[in-house]
Amino acid sequence: MIKSKLILLLIISIMSCYQLFDFDLVWGQSKAQGSSSDTMKDDTTEMPTITTLRSLIRALQDLESQLKGLKTELKEAETEDQKIRITAEINKLVESLDAHQKDFERIAIGVDLDQFEEKTEQDFDWQNEVQELLGPVLQELKNMTARPRQLERLRSEVAHYENKVPIVKKAIANTSLVLSTGV
Repeated sequence: MIKSKLILLLIISIMSCYQLFDFDLVWGQSKAQGSSSDTMKDDTTEMPTITTLRSLIRALQDLESQLKGLKTELKEAETEDQKIRITAEINKLVESLDAHQKDFERIAIGVDLDQFEEKTEQDFDWQNEVQELLGPVLQELKNMTARPRQLERLRSEVAHYENKVPIVKKAIANTSLVLSTGV
């Protein structure tokens, strides 16, 4: 990211030098050597660009002064609610400032800089990858073994109740004995 910004600044400074000395990058000759219609066309397209850049500079300065004021307010804020509100405003201003700076760079050089920025690679998440790969396999195994698992669960319930049968028989015998003795 820093490397690409440095390259971009180098390109901007080189282009500025060419503009300063009235040198045409495409043909390698000064614009004075070119046709007069080319010179007229360049002058008319430069004026709105310069005006736009100047207005963007003013907007950037205004945003920076607002940001400075909000930072001062944040230091002086007494309650947490005020700090949260001011922090949210600061974040909005920073986003707006970044957007204006990108607009300024794009307009100044006439090229969309997003094409030069390196795409950040997403962090590789092993757990997510394993879950994504093995999830369908495990689900299919669950589906295939659902009936055998259900049968095993029922068998264990039957065994549990079969273990209780002697206890229940003993309880019935004791109850019958108590009833026959006439309590």
